[in-house]
Amino acid sequence: MPFTVPSLSPRTLCFLPLLLLGACASQETHDGGLPDAANEIASEAEGTSNYLFQAATSIQDDWFHMRMRGQTDYQLTIFDEAVAIRARGQESASGLIRAVDIDPVACPEIEWAWAATKIQQSVNLHDKQSDDVAASLFLLFGDPGLYSDPDPVPTLRYVWTTDHVQPDEVIDNPYLSGVVKSIAVRVTSPAGDQASPPAAWVVEHRNILEDFTRAFGHPPAEGLQAFALFSDNDQTSEPVEAYYGWARVNCSGEAASADGASDW
Repeated sequence: MPFTVPSLSPRTLCFLPLLLLGACASQETHDGGLPDAANEIASEAEGTSNYLFQAATSIQDDWFHMRMRGQTDYQLTIFDEAVAIRARGQESASGLIRAVDIDPVACPEIEWAWAATKIQQSVNLHDKQSDDVAASLFLLFGDPGLYSDPDPVPTLRYVWTTDHVQPDEVIDNPYLSGVVKSIAVRVTSPAGDQASPPAAWVVEHRNILEDFTRAFGHPPAEGLQAFALFSDNDQTSEPVEAYYGWARVNCSGEAASADGASDW
């Protein structure tokens, strides 16, 4: 099987449930449930096996809290007419991580939807003292062990940051040099006192095999075994807010969606 999402037992770490639907209260419907658009997306999500995650069904997933410093606030909400996992930094560095089992040769393409509405202006991904990201996806190749404190395995990180780096630039992580490689998928120019990109979903498309090989100088030796969402501001202490909608892999013989799997 090129793609599976295994079930994790509670022994690994306390399950971090996304039972935070109170954030949707401002989007009330007549029956007190989710808005119609959110219900439609949740219905479309059922039975889609190639998804790494979908915010609309994330309450059913086995997510674990990957805490490095403090706790970034992750909640379910509605953003741009779709269900989203919202991340807000609290001078924190933590993420949501889950197990997957993906053969990157059979499933080399990844696409996802995200948005960053507040971005740290003084961030510098080359410097330990200001190494924060507005939004990022971690792809961990190999068994990371305990999810609360993952072992260092080759990790490809897709990031949304400022234009202090070049688009598509590969950045070696200053804390885990040679282990974590970031690719600046999207860069935003800070404006005024606060970097405030347009509040709308952006869908990205990348080739995992090509990106890993370019970042590390060789193809991955092991499969993709864990996936994480991560936003932090523990270094800069500047406001950060991001939204994560969904991510999926496209396996051999499948055509990548041109405008997003949920037809947003």
